[in-house]
Amino acid sequence: MADLTAAGVTLLDAWTDGGTNGKRYTVLKLSLNLTSAGSGAASNKIPASVLGLSSIVGASTFMKSDGAALVPASPNPSGTELLLGGGASNAPLSQTGIFTGVVTGITV
Repeated sequence: MADLTAAGVTLLDAWTDGGTNGKRYTVLKLSLNLTSAGSGAASNKIPASVLGLSSIVGASTFMKSDGAALVPASPNPSGTELLLGGGASNAPLSQTGIFTGVVTGITV
């Protein structure tokens, strides 16, 4: 079991977004290659730092490359990891495959 590394992350697009409070966020459209060990749960982390972020503030649903699965995603409470959901319990669950989605955060 291992955390996701930069080798498993492909940046597809990036832009800056901001709110009315003057904060600016980096928005990343990413492809994550989650290996046979899986990633996205407590034991196989997707750290914000591997995405080039110091903190994650939000995430879209991620889609598996073959279109067979939609996976909810969310930052952990401290914003240091991206968690992927799955299963009937809605608990964080390790996923395997190539997934595309959008992550919003604060850059390193």
